[in-house]
Formats: sequence, C-alpha cells, structure tokens
Amino acid sequence: MVPSACKLFAGIDDPRVTGRITHGLAKVLFAALCATLCGFGCFDGYAQFAKAKVDFLRRYLPYKDGTPSHDTFGRMLRLIRPEQFEAVLVDLARRVTAGCASHVAINGKTVRGSADARRGVRALHLLHAFATDVGLCIGQVAVDGKSNEITALPELLRLLDLRGRDVTMDALHTQRASATLLHEAGAHYVMALKGNQPKLLDDVRKVLGDPLVPVLKHQVTSVGHGRVETRAARICTDIAALDHHCWPGLAAIGCVERARICKRNGAATAESQIYLLGHACTPERLLVLSRGHWAVENNLHWVLDVTMGEDASLVRRDHGPRNRATLKRVALNAVRIVTGKNSIRFAMRDAALDVRVLADILDHMPVA
Repeated sequence: MVPSACKLFAGIDDPRVTGRITHGLAKVLFAALCATLCGFGCFDGYAQFAKAKVDFLRRYLPYKDGTPSHDTFGRMLRLIRPEQFEAVLVDLARRVTAGCASHVAINGKTVRGSADARRGVRALHLLHAFATDVGLCIGQVAVDGKSNEITALPELLRLLDLRGRDVTMDALHTQRASATLLHEAGAHYVMALKGNQPKLLDDVRKVLGDPLVPVLKHQVTSVGHGRVETRAARICTDIAALDHHCWPGLAAIGCVERARICKRNGAATAESQIYLLGHACTPERLLVLSRGHWAVENNLHWVLDVTMGEDASLVRRDHGPRNRATLKRVALNAVRIVTGKNSIRFAMRDAALDVRVLADILDHMPVA
C-alpha cells in the first residue's frame, strides 16, 4: 500500500550518489513528514520517531534496512532542490482550494534561527500566500538576502491561480508593477495605500473627503476582548480624478476606519487605512478583507513559531532552512485539512499518541 502522502514526493530528484543509498528519498521524506505531523521538529527527533514507529511506517513503505539516521534526514533536507519541494506544497494546496478559496493574503516571515552571524548569512525570509477561507499556505518563495519582498512577489504570483480571487497585501507591495501582474492574472487586488505613494495618497484622500463624491458605506460594532470596536468602510467608484495616475486596473478606492474603546478604563483609539481596489467590492466585503488579511499572521506565522517552534530551529546549512520550512508548511496544511479551525497543537499531540489519528491525516491528503 503506497499512501497518497508518498506520492507527493514523486517530482523531487534524489541528490545523493546512486548506488550508495540505503533509504530512498520517499522513505526519508515520508518518515520526516510523519514525525513533523506528530510535533517532532529536529533531525534527531525525526530519527527517534522513525525508530519508535517503524511498524507504523512499514504499513506504507518497506523499511527493510531499518529507519534513517539523523544524519540521513539532515543530508536529505540540506541537499534536495527547494523549488521542487515547494512545488509539493503548491500542488497539495491547489487540490484543496480549487474553487473554494476566495481570499488570498500575501505576507512575509523571517525564520530567525537560520541566521549565521559567524558566516555572515542573513536569516531566511519567506514570502507566503495564505488562503484565509481554508487556512492553508498555498505557496511560498524565498526572498533574496540582497533584495526584498517586492522582487520576490512576481515569482510567487507565477505559482498561483488567482483568477477571481481577492488578494490583500501590505503597503510595501503597493507598486504599479505588482498591480499590473495581479490585474493581468485576473486577481482582485486590495492594496493598502500609505506614504510610499505620497502623491496618490493625497489625491485619494481628497476624493474620499469630497462631500459631492458618492460613496457606499457600512458600519459594524462588536464587543469583545474587553473593548468596544466600531469599524466603518467606505467605497468610491467615481475615480475619474485619479486617472492621471494611470494606476493599473484601478476600479475603486476605499477606506476602513476603526475606533476602539477600552471597557476597563475608557481609553479610546482610532485609526484608518486607505485601499486601492482592483474591483468594486461592497463596503461589507472590504471590512471582511481588511480583517481577514491578518489571518496570515495569526493562523500561519504564529502557529509556525509557537506550535511548531520554527524560529527555534538552528538548521543553517545549504538548503536545510528552506526545506525544513516547506516541510512544516506541508504538515500544517495536512493537519488543517482534517481539523479545520480546531487546535493544531491538540491534533498533533493526538497524532503522536494514536497512530490511527496520524493515519487519518495521511489518508486525507488529496494527491492524484
């Protein structure tokens, strides 16, 4: 019986010397994936898990010569081509999100433990695409240490099918080139507009502040976490006054205003954010998108750091940091496919204690 999870690795080339291999690539990566699903986060942990659960692993693959050592796990993840491994992440997510992911949030994360000051190596920085509707990371690319996220965005967009999807991103990516790429890809961009586009920002504020310009409005008030929060959105499609900026694909502009009052001491805070919109959504939808964007921080980056201990990893050699990061995201996606919005920590603990839970996660990975 070959589990669907093993088929994930069919497109990855084995970088080791032919004829001197005891454990094939699929065996090593499958054991590493199972160990990661159970909360083991280092090469020693992978080897410990594989040795303890060899009978379970043999249900799927013939580990005739025992299980890989920690050196074998480390060598494999340092040497395999990261682009091929990241294609596994994209392919898995594409099968799950086809037709059901309407909002994609793009944001970056630094793997802090991967920095090596002695060798002058900066920490690995990854740019993620996160489908907020289903809670899955649907793509990632590494940011060149000598560049920034702006140059990595085109590479990430090439991996994704964004037709008809709302795409939110930080103000850093509010660039004409990025807007062009998203517009040509059929995406509905929602770009935060700040001081990096000062002339456009001033003109948008004038349009939104003109009492003669028609706008759509919506406001909601919520109580929770010890505060009362009021959020109001405005959408304007009468943007002829902005034509001279020639912003690619611009269909509307919007603004979200947030006011909070602390119930304990009455302290009040207020903030606002202006957006460039690639389609004329409703103000209700803009409120959903503006808040939903931060799911990439809360449901991806926070889980990777706190639950999966990513920043604590000291793997620094070759492609090790990038491939370890990809393995964690594949595992996180696999768990979330089964658990939905339930606790990832509890699901991984249950998988470590009961191999039936682990088998259920593996069996639900949608691989052709």
